[in-house]
Amino acid sequence: MKRSERLRLVERVAQQHEDKAAKALKMAEQKISFEQQQLEQLVTYQQTYQNTQKQAGSQGIGVQQYLVYQHFLDQIEVMIANQQRVVNQAQQQYQQLMRHWQQLYLRRRSMAQLAEKVSLSEFMEQQKAEQKAIDEIVNQMQARQ
Repeated sequence: MKRSERLRLVERVAQQHEDKAAKALKMAEQKISFEQQQLEQLVTYQQTYQNTQKQAGSQGIGVQQYLVYQHFLDQIEVMIANQQRVVNQAQQQYQQLMRHWQQLYLRRRSMAQLAEKVSLSEFMEQQKAEQKAIDEIVNQMQARQ
């Protein structure tokens, strides 16, 4: 097996690793989108609930009911903070996966360039050997005459 063929084999394995990393990157991107939507839903729910509390307050509610509203809003705040942490973690994971994919991409690209260079070198050597053989045949034919 020629060196260029061995390098092409290594390049194919590198391509498989790069493809796997690209899939993981796509999944991480989808996770960010999902978690961001969850966060937006919580914020929307919080705003709706606050509006409901304001409307109830303007119509006059008891202290107990106000405390229930406020306690629930506090719980929503905690949920929003937790969800924001989840979004941040998903974004950090995405960045790590992006760096990993970039490394694999550059490695595979370098491998492809090296394989191409070696393949060209092998082709040139083959051409040189063929030209040498033709020259020897021509020289032998001229020596017989």
